[in-house]
Amino acid sequence: MALTVELPVFDGPLDLLLHLIDKNKINIFDIPIVEITEQYLAYQSSW
Repeated sequence: MALTVELPVFDGPLDLLLHLIDKNKINIFDIPIVEITEQYLAYQSSW
């Protein structure tokens, strides 16, 4: 029997970027780079 544990930590910047795209319901072809970058930097500074 395998035990799966999920942590609220991202594997890297791409994992976080994909999470933010999904969270904000953004079309992958219409990414507002400035908005996503600001959210990424805000998240990264909270480490």
